[in-house]
Amino acid sequence: MIKNAVEVAVARGFTVQLENLPGSWADTSDACFNLLEAVDHPDFGYVWDTGNLYEAEETHFRAGYEKLKPYIRNVHLKDGAVVDGKMVWMRYGEGVTDVKGQVEALIADDYKGTLVLEAACQPHEMDDFPTSIKYLKSILA
Repeated sequence: MIKNAVEVAVARGFTVQLENLPGSWADTSDACFNLLEAVDHPDFGYVWDTGNLYEAEETHFRAGYEKLKPYIRNVHLKDGAVVDGKMVWMRYGEGVTDVKGQVEALIADDYKGTLVLEAACQPHEMDDFPTSIKYLKSILA
């Protein structure tokens, strides 16, 4: 069924990307990998959101990166940690999702896709985005 939807989208000039989401059938690295493998279509890629992966499985991004790497077409960067059983989003560099390690891995693998900055801090403050941008630029320098 998903493969058919991908084929219809491709026929109309689109590609399709799967984003992992905690609590869904595509929440963990293994679940996403299994789905991507089952659909087995070159135009069905993956949105690698390690913040969402961490929320779902509380493991370092490396646990699933190698198997998901061939499918990654888009990357959503956000940082956070589980605090009292709840995911709390933080400025880049303050959480445990290892934004620096993610970017370094992508650079090492010559990733050419999109990086989406999700400065989803809680509580929100006016300098969240500029602070996260500054952190990201320090990694990319």
